[in-house]
Amino acid sequence: MALPKSWNELTVGDFIKIVPIINNQDYENNLERLIDIACALTGKPVADMSMNEIAALSFLSEPGKIETRLPRFFYLKGKFYKPITDFRSMSGGQYIDLSSYCKNQDKIMENIHCLSAIVCDEVSWYGGKKKYDGEKLNEKAELFKQLPITVLYPITLFFCTNLLALTDAIQTYLEQEIQKKAQKVLRLYGGGSSISTLWRRVTGRSGISLQQ
Repeated sequence: MALPKSWNELTVGDFIKIVPIINNQDYENNLERLIDIACALTGKPVADMSMNEIAALSFLSEPGKIETRLPRFFYLKGKFYKPITDFRSMSGGQYIDLSSYCKNQDKIMENIHCLSAIVCDEVSWYGGKKKYDGEKLNEKAELFKQLPITVLYPITLFFCTNLLALTDAIQTYLEQEIQKKAQKVLRLYGGGSSISTLWRRVTGRSGISLQQ
């Protein structure tokens, strides 16, 4: 494959391949890093590449040149997608799937396709939101790998900027779901038991936390 010469030419799938190399602090100089990136992207030994090809990857040293403005929507393979900007509009399935990826925040950039697949709703051509289907998350995430990184990077940046508020929202949602379950058990088997007692029966503990 031809090496990308700009951020616009770098796909999400290729970006995921090189994230560990970009984050590796053991390189003595940037040239060594670019050589390993070139090898990872092409699958060829460095002997088969010219220095001009490798030097063209120098744009990777300037992430500040990636557009950070959140897209209103984007188009891929005949479908429209719209990033969620109000996390309160997310479905329960989206909250649950997203919470599993929030547990390991060091892997966020490597999971950029999965996170974006969760926080980008498929919409109709006139903007109507379609129902989220968690069973098709992996299929949707694999499709997102074909996008230029310039599409998903600002979405992930927005997500990371609002991660604390989002984590609180997920926590609140999960607590509310457990409370609903406890209320249901109380109605069925209450017999004078308190909510706090039933909470412990249902969850096995006195509370829940996203922290590992």
